[in-house]
Amino acid sequence: PETLQTSLVAMQQESARMTRLVNDLLTLTRFESGKAPSRQPVVLDQFVGRALDELSLRDKGALESRDLQPGVTVRADPEALKQVVNNLAQNALKYAPGAEQHWSVFQADGRAAIRLQDTGPGISRQDLPHIFERFYRGEKARDRSTGGSGLGLAIAKSIVEAHQGTIEASSEPGQGATFTAWLPLAA
Repeated sequence: PETLQTSLVAMQQESARMTRLVNDLLTLTRFESGKAPSRQPVVLDQFVGRALDELSLRDKGALESRDLQPGVTVRADPEALKQVVNNLAQNALKYAPGAEQHWSVFQADGRAAIRLQDTGPGISRQDLPHIFERFYRGEKARDRSTGGSGLGLAIAKSIVEAHQGTIEASSEPGQGATFTAWLPLAA
C-alpha cells in the first residue's frame, strides 16, 4: 500500500506538471499566432494593485513595495496582462526568494510601464540575453527542484508584444534584476 500511494502521488505530480506545460504552450501559441487580443481600457495603478493583492506576495515571503502612478491607462486584455504581472512576480519569488519586490507603474516617452525591481542575486551576464527565450533556464535555474518549464518570461514577452509593447530586463549580478513591460498609452 505504501508503494502504491507513493507511485500515485508521483503520477499525480507529473500529471499536474504536464498539464501546466501544455497550458503554457497553448498560451504562448495563442499570443504568437498574430491574432490581436481583445482589448479594453485598463487603469494600470488600480489593475496592478489588485493583481498584487491577489498574489499575496508577503504571505509567500517577499517584501513588497509599490509606487503606482495614478491614471496611467492602456488598452489591453486584462487576463493576459494579469498573467504578465503574475509571471514576473512568480519568477522573482523563485529566483530571488525573500528579496524585496518593488513594483511601479509610470509613463515615459509616450508609453506606459509596469516595472518590477527585485533585490535578489541578479542574473548572470551570459544568461541575461536569453531569459525571454522559450524553455531557457539559466545556470541557477537548471535544477528541476525549483519547478517551472522555462516558459514564464517567454509568455510574458509574447503577451506584451501582442499588445504592441516591449519587455526588457536589466541586471547586475549580486544587485537584483529589473523587468519593465512597456505598453502604448490608451488614446
